[in-house]
Amino acid sequence: MIQGHDIICHALPTWDGDYMKAVVQLMAQLARHNRVLYVNYAYTYKDLFNARLHGNTELEQLISGKNGRLHSRQKFPNGELFILYPPPVVPTNWIKSDAAYHKMQERQALRVGKEINKAMQQLHFQEPIVINAFNPQFGLPLLYHFNERMTLYYCYDEISAADWCKVHGPAVENAYMDKVEGVVVTSEGLYKSKSKVNANCFLVKNGVDHDLFATAMKEEISAQKTIGYIGSVDNRLDFDLLEAVAKNFENCKIKLIGRVTDDRAHALERQYANVQLTGAKQPKELAAELKEVDLGLIPFITNEFTKNVYPLKVNEYLAAGKAVVSTHFAPLHEFHEFISIAENREDFIAAMARELNNDSMEKRRARSAFAANNSWANRAEQFSTVIEDLLVLTSEDY
Repeated sequence: MIQGHDIICHALPTWDGDYMKAVVQLMAQLARHNRVLYVNYAYTYKDLFNARLHGNTELEQLISGKNGRLHSRQKFPNGELFILYPPPVVPTNWIKSDAAYHKMQERQALRVGKEINKAMQQLHFQEPIVINAFNPQFGLPLLYHFNERMTLYYCYDEISAADWCKVHGPAVENAYMDKVEGVVVTSEGLYKSKSKVNANCFLVKNGVDHDLFATAMKEEISAQKTIGYIGSVDNRLDFDLLEAVAKNFENCKIKLIGRVTDDRAHALERQYANVQLTGAKQPKELAAELKEVDLGLIPFITNEFTKNVYPLKVNEYLAAGKAVVSTHFAPLHEFHEFISIAENREDFIAAMARELNNDSMEKRRARSAFAANNSWANRAEQFSTVIEDLLVLTSEDY
């Protein structure tokens, strides 16, 4: 693990929230031996208005900076993690004109960059390593603004397939990747596409909080089975497949555990008595919900977005010892020994019945032991090695 560095992580995701985030897990690990400044998601003025409207005082204070924008969150013997909450911004993804978009985005980025520089001065950061987490819209205008030693782009989704930024996102991302020292991606699909833009491209797959999810291991074989899905209940899911699951396993409880952003999920719950939506859960609550589950599902459709996904949930299921059935939406060959991958709906239903009827404690322990190799601590070590290699390369270039 690298040690003694100042790291700025300019991230798209919020640090807090009700789902597991790869960049948050990685920065928490790096902060054990380095000083990490996590630049939080830039909330919009609309977010500020809604926080006031709904009486969310805590969020309103964070966005407005009433109690200061820089907060120390985690301290370790050899490191510390700080969070910077930038000032609110105006949404820009609706702007169609490239010129108008870039002008507005640059203006807002420089405003955020000013706050980052203030935080750097306050913390006495020197020649930081900059990690931009799927936020090239801010990253491109702010390149070389922090006297950085190097910049690394962390890409965990296909930006061209994301509805919220697909108008300007791909061009901005390509321009950014062309200028930074290196790129880290989370899936083989992303590696194939991004390595064409930046030759210093590295694959570091998603991990798991193994200690947390191992608490969801079941020690008994249940008489009545529970089938579960954890994660956002959104348009990545094959709802026709889920309806077939509800029909074919009417004697099983089917729990969809996560925030719901697709109305088809509510329709499914209304139509089938065995389907339950739990809503969003904090990570610790998620492990508790998962304890009841006997079989975990990954019922993703196959499209340009999902084919580049390395799902967090696969290692979370396995860490908890759960049997898993997945659609073949992306390369998952490393898991072939431990999960069932179905090519069509009939295979998916048959695999579910097979896994439910043939589970054992021996299989559960083997799955959990396999997932332990994919812990966030191990992934952070891989991420750290990438940084070390790039520091050597940039020193040679210099």
